[in-house]
Amino acid sequence: MFTRGSRLFFGLATASLLGAMLYGIITNGLQSGGVIETLTGKGAVDAVLGPLTLGYKGGVGDHIGFSLLLAFAVCSLAIGIGSSAFRDGDPEAIAELANLDAVPPVSEPNDLSA
Repeated sequence: MFTRGSRLFFGLATASLLGAMLYGIITNGLQSGGVIETLTGKGAVDAVLGPLTLGYKGGVGDHIGFSLLLAFAVCSLAIGIGSSAFRDGDPEAIAELANLDAVPPVSEPNDLSA
């Protein structure tokens, strides 16, 4: 089960990754004569393949915007994995990851965390 915090960060990562792909396709089309002409012409495969391979097999258009959206996706994914691994500060999960026999003392939660 994923908690609210980790779902938020996984959702942000997914949205920014899709945004980066769309941004790469659109800005690549704008640099080569128009988005519609690029996607319907001979460069359709390169226009889509460029952002999917992170610029290895084709262009991504504006590199700064694409890189910022991609970096935000990676950071959100890392925070989501960290939040999921620690289960939003669950002491049993922390003790399990630290290979401790006993759970360290913690205070009672004051708000919903599930």
